[in-house]
Amino acid sequence: QKRVLTPFKQRLTTEFIAKEIGWRTGHDLIFAACAHMHIVDEVSSWDLDMIDNEIKEASYYYKPFYSTNLKDYLQYLMKNDKMHITDNSKYAFTPATVNYLEERLTEERLKKRL
Repeated sequence: QKRVLTPFKQRLTTEFIAKEIGWRTGHDLIFAACAHMHIVDEVSSWDLDMIDNEIKEASYYYKPFYSTNLKDYLQYLMKNDKMHITDNSKYAFTPATVNYLEERLTEERLKKRL
């Protein structure tokens, strides 16, 4: 059964999230891609292929070396307590990151910019 996205979630693209969090580097785009999968797709852990495919969807920000250096960017995010490795060897946000996203990317808070 296909999920129906709310108009808010339809507009909450990886590119929009990247812009909203102040995209500057590959790890920002990877963070935004994972935030998109977490909030919109409702998937809370991701393997490398899922993350790589999602960053490529953000064509405005994507650069091929982001894919080449994906593991390094993920290491950076883990070192900075944004993500961790789950029991099933996937990447996931830390509880603090989930709280941050739930506060920052709400429909109410973004209403003026969407």
